[in-house]
Amino acid sequence: MGHEAFYLNLWDAKGIWDAENGSHNQYYFSRSDVQLAGNMISSRKKLLAVKSHKYDAKDRDTLCRKAGLKAEDCWASDTDYNLLFLKPSRSICEQKFHGDVG
Repeated sequence: MGHEAFYLNLWDAKGIWDAENGSHNQYYFSRSDVQLAGNMISSRKKLLAVKSHKYDAKDRDTLCRKAGLKAEDCWASDTDYNLLFLKPSRSICEQKFHGDVG
């Protein structure tokens, strides 16, 4: 942007667990009325900064299957963070033949 647009010292951050959607959401709350990118943000207005969904192994496998992907490899930390190396479960030609993609 070429200039300081977001002054972190004017905001508070708070993480909130959303059980209904299975996500941890990080919000910024303005401490007072602030200008942000030409818009007035009122005091205590919350802005969603991060939405991090949490999946167990079954949910992860279902999500991958529905997306036409398979986990080729997986790395996990002691704190349950995971990194997946994904590949298509079938080639694009096979997906078109089976009517999975447009």
